[in-house]
Amino acid sequence: MLNSFKLLQHQLDYVLSDAKYPFLLGGYGSGKTVGFCVFALRQCAKNPGKRILLAEPTYPMIRDVLQPCFEDIVRQLGFSYEYSATEMKYRVIWKKGWCDVLMRSAENYQRWAGLNLAAAGIDEADQLKDDRVLYRIRGDKDNIDILTEHSNSPKPTVLASPSLNFGVDLKGDASRFCIIIKCPWPDLGDVRVKEMSKNDYKWYTNKMFTTFIQQCGRCTRDENDYSTTYVIDAGGIRKLIPEYLNLLPTYFIDRFI
Repeated sequence: MLNSFKLLQHQLDYVLSDAKYPFLLGGYGSGKTVGFCVFALRQCAKNPGKRILLAEPTYPMIRDVLQPCFEDIVRQLGFSYEYSATEMKYRVIWKKGWCDVLMRSAENYQRWAGLNLAAAGIDEADQLKDDRVLYRIRGDKDNIDILTEHSNSPKPTVLASPSLNFGVDLKGDASRFCIIIKCPWPDLGDVRVKEMSKNDYKWYTNKMFTTFIQQCGRCTRDENDYSTTYVIDAGGIRKLIPEYLNLLPTYFIDRFI
C-alpha cells in the first residue's frame, strides 16, 4: 500500500531508509510530518503485533499536527484503526496483522522508560526545549560566553555554533562527540571567494577541506584523547576524497568508517 502513496523524493528517501537513525531535514511546508507518518506506518508493517512510539515536542503539537496528519494518511492508505484516548494509542489494523502506535509528548520523555518498543521517532525535533544546548544569541551571547558556560556547567551541555571551527580546545571530557552538519564551503557571496573559485575550483575545495579538518579536530586533541565525529553530509566528502587523496593527511582519511 505504501507504494501507492505519492511522496516527494526527499520524503521517499527518508521513508525507505534503513539507516539506524534516519532523519528528514527540511523547512516549513517541506512535508516532514507527512514523511514521518508514512515512515511510521512502514515501521508498523515491519513490526506486526508490536508497539512503536511517535512523539512531538509538546502535547498541543500532537493534537493539532501529528494526529490529524496520521489519521488522514492511515485512511488514504486503506488501513483501519482503533483509538484509545486515555492511552493515546492507535491500533493500526490491516488484513494480515496490526501494530500499536503510541503518541507521546517529549515534555515528559522520562515516562517513556520501560516501554517495550520496536521503533520510535520524534517530529519537529528542532522545537525541543533543552537548556543543555548552548548557542550564540546575537547581542547577548557569543562563542566565549557559551564556551565559558560549557566549561563551568555541573551537567553535560552541548555547544551549537556555526563558528567554532578554529582555535577551540575541547580536550578530554570537555567533548566526546562532534556533529558536522554539512561541508564548510567558503561563502560564494564574498566577491573575492567567488572570483577565486571561478579561476581555480581546486583552491575552493582545498579551503573547504582545510576548515573541515579543523572542525574534526576540535574534540580529539592528542594521541591519548578520543571522541566521535558524525558528519551528516558525509556523502559529499566521500565523493571528493579520491580526487584529493594526495593532499589530505593520512590520519584524517583513516578516521572515516
